[in-house]
Amino acid sequence: MIYQYKIQTLTALELGVLLYVCNELFKTEVKVNQQTVTAYKQDALKAKLRAAKQYVKPEHVEVFVNVCNKLDVDL
Repeated sequence: MIYQYKIQTLTALELGVLLYVCNELFKTEVKVNQQTVTAYKQDALKAKLRAAKQYVKPEHVEVFVNVCNKLDVDL
């Protein structure tokens, strides 16, 4: 489980990136938001973020890396 306090450390832009990866980049039937993203198991979310790395545009790399660092995802 991802703890809410970790989600709260994200800026609005970083949260947007996280939700984009969870909801849009990998199509799922269940959409998550700031409160429900904590239902993800930590390993599953880390796997999604690692897989998303290849899709990140160069101008968004810094924000993406910040998200991963705050959520303890090593790329």
